[in-house]
Formats: sequence, C-alpha cells, structure tokens
Amino acid sequence: MIVSSSKYRIYLILLLLFLLLSGCIFSTTEPEKKENKPQIISVNISEGQIFYTRDITVTWKGNDLAEQYQYTLDGKSYEWTDSTSVLLTELDEAEHIFSIQARKDTLFSSLTTINFSIDAIQGPGIIFSPRKIIGISFVSVILEDVSELMAAHIEIVCSDDSALLTDFTPAGSIGQNGEIVVFTDDSDPRRMIIDAGFAGITQGVSGRVDLGYLLVRPLKLTGMVSIDSLNTELRDINNSVIDIYGLDMLRIER
Repeated sequence: MIVSSSKYRIYLILLLLFLLLSGCIFSTTEPEKKENKPQIISVNISEGQIFYTRDITVTWKGNDLAEQYQYTLDGKSYEWTDSTSVLLTELDEAEHIFSIQARKDTLFSSLTTINFSIDAIQGPGIIFSPRKIIGISFVSVILEDVSELMAAHIEIVCSDDSALLTDFTPAGSIGQNGEIVVFTDDSDPRRMIIDAGFAGITQGVSGRVDLGYLLVRPLKLTGMVSIDSLNTELRDINNSVIDIYGLDMLRIER
C-alpha cells in the first residue's frame, strides 16, 4: 500500500501534536504537597546534657509557621507564649525533662523532648528535694557526693518561724543489716536534728545517700528552711571532719 506524501504529512503532524500534548500534560503535573505545619527547628540544650548550675536559660527556634510555644518541665505545663526562651531557676539536683511544642491556630507541632541533669554541688553537700514547696509537703534530705562517710549530724532549721518540721521517715535502705541508724530530735518543731551512723559499713558510704524525708508544715505564706551550717557536721572513716561544699535551702512560696 502506497501512502501519499500529503497523508504522510498529516500523520506526522498528528503524531507530533500527540507527543507535544502528552509532554505538556506530564510536565505540568506536580507531586502532591504535604500539609505545612509549625515545627520546632532547634533547642539550645542537648539530650543528656549536665549543667553545673541550678539556673539555666533554654532557647528554641520555630519555623516560619510557628506563632506560639508551650514548654513543659518535669510534667508541668506552662502558658502558651510567643517568647522563644525561658529562664529555669532553682532546679533540683536531679534529672529533668523539658518539652517544647509550637502552634499556629489549630495546627500543632510534634513535641520535642530533652532530658538533662543538674549537678550544681561539686563535692560533699546536703540537699533538699524539692527545693520549693507550696503548702504541706514531704521533703527528702539527701547527702550528695560524699566519700567514705561514716557519720552525719544534720540540723535543719526554720529561723523565721514560717514552718513546722515533723515526722522524719528514714529511707527504705536505712536500718537494714544494722548499717545505718538515724536518730531525730522533735523537741523543737522548728528545728530537726538527724544523726546518721554507718558503723556497719567499714569503708563508709560514698556517692549519693537518700537519708529519708520530713514533713514541712508552712505557717506563713513565704519562708525559708535551711541547714544550720554551724551545727552540721560530716565525718569519714578516720573520724576526720569532711568539708561540706553545698548546703541547700528550701523555699516556701504561695
């Protein structure tokens, strides 16, 4: 079969038109776009970071869609704000969990969570946990960074008569196998005396020691409970006085 040149040209033109149209269709087709949401781009503290101060500033950065932020510290959430930083103060000597989230209208970012630690006392010290209370609360008494400790005489006072100190309860390990003996003096409800002995441990104890907890009953809206530095003493296995580098204070706030 012989195809005339005019018909051949028509077929060729139609083929070219088909190819051009197909190319236009494919070239203008775009991939499906994902929904844009606010995001937390960066935070200035890193996972597992250790801080040697009780006060730290946390800053963060959101993307262009982030308008407000809400942070959470150790499970407690705070108000939404347009600020990109917060000063965290009087943090306990412990591990903490910080989370931050961004939003715009009804769109929310995923939660960015970071674990960090506070180690403000470098050397033997006595700390409270928590360091701030509102209302009647149990407060732990902890020996921090001790080495070859054999005995501890600790006096806790409320000098401004803002609280009563009662009901000291030794930690679970105290009293086991005769290793630790704790005596308390409740004769003055504004002063608590704790004597801890570790005679059952020939090498003494080292590291972090949770002595137990007491009940603090506020009498005023604000006040301070502290360690009496003049009458508090730590001794090692040689009966030598151990220098104390940190003595905590407990704040009562409303």
